[in-house]
Amino acid sequence: MNSYSYDQQPADLKISVTLRAAPEKVADLYARFGRLDAAVNQVVSPVVNQQVKVVFGRYTAVKAIQERGTSIPRSRTRSPTH
Repeated sequence: MNSYSYDQQPADLKISVTLRAAPEKVADLYARFGRLDAAVNQVVSPVVNQQVKVVFGRYTAVKAIQERGTSIPRSRTRSPTH
């Protein structure tokens, strides 16, 4: 994905996301989306893309390079539909 740093430097970002549905919500997810890829395309990807751009935009290009490969600590687990 493409994004810009705080100092407006373009960057090509590669991210990975691991997600897990609460077992008691799986039936609801399939009833709503029908397929996992539909849920990912309609909900997960847009939220992840937006949040990555927000977080990456807080870093200057130099800081992003210095901290490359480190993970960003989670402040909390959040449902993308809430």
